[in-house]
Amino acid sequence: MATKWSPVWSYSDYVFDLKVAAYDMTAKVTDWTDTGLASYTVDVYWNKSKGKYYLVTSSLTDGNGKATFATIFWGNATNYLFRAYRKPLVGEVPADLSVTLADDIIAYKDVVASKDDIVAAMKFGDYIGLQALSANGKPLYKVFDGTPKYGLVYAIRYTPVKDTVSGTTVPAGTIAAFGYVDSTGKVYMPFALSTGNYTITVRWLGIDVYNSYDKEVFYKIVKPTVFYTAFTDVFDVSFRLTDDVGRNLADLTYTFAGGEYSVSGKTGSDGTFSADLVPRGSYKITALWPRKDIEVLDIDVTVTGNLVEVPIKCKVYDATIVVKTPKGTLLTAATVSVTYPDDTTATETTTPAGEVKFTQIPIGTLTVTGVTWLGKSITVTPASFTVDKTGVYTLTTTNVYTLTVKVVGARGQGLGPTAVSIAPIGITVETDESGVVSVEVPAGTYTVAVNYRGIEDSRSVSVTADKTETFGLDVFATIFGRPFRTAEFFGELILLPIVVIVVLYLIFYEYTVWRRRRLAVVPPTK
Repeated sequence: MATKWSPVWSYSDYVFDLKVAAYDMTAKVTDWTDTGLASYTVDVYWNKSKGKYYLVTSSLTDGNGKATFATIFWGNATNYLFRAYRKPLVGEVPADLSVTLADDIIAYKDVVASKDDIVAAMKFGDYIGLQALSANGKPLYKVFDGTPKYGLVYAIRYTPVKDTVSGTTVPAGTIAAFGYVDSTGKVYMPFALSTGNYTITVRWLGIDVYNSYDKEVFYKIVKPTVFYTAFTDVFDVSFRLTDDVGRNLADLTYTFAGGEYSVSGKTGSDGTFSADLVPRGSYKITALWPRKDIEVLDIDVTVTGNLVEVPIKCKVYDATIVVKTPKGTLLTAATVSVTYPDDTTATETTTPAGEVKFTQIPIGTLTVTGVTWLGKSITVTPASFTVDKTGVYTLTTTNVYTLTVKVVGARGQGLGPTAVSIAPIGITVETDESGVVSVEVPAGTYTVAVNYRGIEDSRSVSVTADKTETFGLDVFATIFGRPFRTAEFFGELILLPIVVIVVLYLIFYEYTVWRRRRLAVVPPTK
């Protein structure tokens, strides 16, 4: 708008024509390379007198750094003060951080409204720049679930700075400037003055991972203009998930999370998973079993440096099952079938030590679905138990009993050793010298046969509890290893004296004959 003549009414109806000037003005905000700065606030003050400022209007710069105003500015050589600064947008910086304006981050321009279309040019001629990298040299940039995250860098005043408009001094310890790094980890924070001193802090995913005063020597306190590389407390970690005895666990669904950081996935064939660009701090690792989503890991870890395949034992165990009878006898060659907590099944056979091992059982209840021994179904207690450690779990049979076989002769004497066979389970044993043997067998009906030196007997025996079965054989005596039945023994006993007389007669007769021959011999003549 140009100047124009306008009538002005005054006292006593006098009319005067005064020449009034009003102008359009714009602002241009640029950095040290003359590139326009977008989203900068431009305030325009009426500089009534030295140190007295009144806000007239405000505007934001566009993508080219230009700010336009709806206000038409009063001319007639009026003094205006333009100032430009970067004000964080709502939600742009964390709630616990706030930027305090002062002359170091405000560009000023004094303008005298003396003509139309004046451009108030304001330049941020200095900067603090750095490249924020992890301890391994990676930029602080990562995409999480499709959302990119960038490291936040902010400069904290180490010395006080004046604020011209308010006439106050902003103290040290306040935040002057901020910026988010790009995908290469670089950021440049514009400054209007080069005289201030600052420490630099880098925040990554809610954690302050770098402070120049603590970590640097040369760049402990910096001044604009400067650019340097900052290595932060951001690390790469990897873990190897194993069972309780150290075997790798593949295909577990893991979650590694803490604060704003969270990654998840499945462990590889070697049981490992990794997470990069992890800020220092505390994290929780959880893992689910591949089947039935059983949680086999819930552990807290602290990250203070790079970690390489740190082994972590999960709640996955080995169970050695020992099957015993109530008397403590181990069941060998017994088939044991179980159902794991994830509903998978397994069957193994006990060793000569009565043991059977089941491996990689996720924490939970292991159910014994069947035990077979000597072709019979065996019931055990407990029928199920919680596996929460690697160890030995003992099962006791409830339907295995002691069958005692006793073999006696006609006079009640024990006959032994006697061969004893139990069918159909194929057990063959021998009694001791007293004719007694004990065998543990499953509940059932069996054919028990005994054989004492060719004299046999057998019968069907039902076993439902501990039982003694006595077999009486017609054996009156055993002489020189030969068993004599009662009839045989007494029949041969009656004939025995006759045999003895005959034997004695024969002996006497032969002796007499020999004696006669001896006496008949004539001695030789002298």
